[in-house]
Amino acid sequence: MIISSTAYMQTRMLEMGLAALMVACGVTLLWPGDTFASPIYASLVRWLTEDQGGWFLSSVGILRSTALVINGRWRSSPIARIAGCLTGSGFWFTFAVSVASVDRGEGLGPPILLAMSGTLFVLEFFSALRCGTDAEALDSLRLRQARSKVSKSA
Repeated sequence: MIISSTAYMQTRMLEMGLAALMVACGVTLLWPGDTFASPIYASLVRWLTEDQGGWFLSSVGILRSTALVINGRWRSSPIARIAGCLTGSGFWFTFAVSVASVDRGEGLGPPILLAMSGTLFVLEFFSALRCGTDAEALDSLRLRQARSKVSKSA
């Protein structure tokens, strides 16, 4: 059982890592203190508060982890995984835009957070594409079923 579960999860490790990072970011925002006090988060503060962001990120990360664990055992789980990946890529894109829009003094380069959030956006988007492949293989959208009905009636 443990060996089969380990082999099963190896292909989902990127998604699991991204979901864990989402939970960790959420918990960090929920931690006491003013994380958004730094000027680098100035434009992000216009869209959400620390509590909203913390609960949102934690909830989505936990739901993504759950979908990953049950993936394949429930036909619609790839759709939940796609939703989680697209939510993650949307968050990281918004974060990257927020960090990029910070007014920096003359001669200062972009912050490292821009490179990190941009990379995480790409990884989330790649994971969403992989989830789409799984959804197709499991016929989660029931497209094959619909096509077979059409071909039988023709």
